[in-house]
Amino acid sequence: MKNYKNSRSTVCLLVATVGLYFFLPPTLIALFCQWFNLNPFFLIRSWHLNPFSAARGIPLYQTAVPILIVWVLVNVVIAAIFLAIVGLYRRFGGAKH
Repeated sequence: MKNYKNSRSTVCLLVATVGLYFFLPPTLIALFCQWFNLNPFFLIRSWHLNPFSAARGIPLYQTAVPILIVWVLVNVVIAAIFLAIVGLYRRFGGAKH
């Protein structure tokens, strides 16, 4: 089996993939809400998070930024939970060498 080195194109592809992962879902939600003239924070009332008093007709940049912040925070929480589980597994249930 060959031992491949990471090239510059691999790093660029990795950065582009991470960028798409973080920016594509909030952007698509914001575009969908703009297309139908909706406020996503008005649709989800269980969060009690509605930074805008209007139910309809919010500009795209005002919709995309809060959704992006929520998306990044959810990803940070999921990553922290995963890292905590991995740390606990390594400490208490890891393979004995």
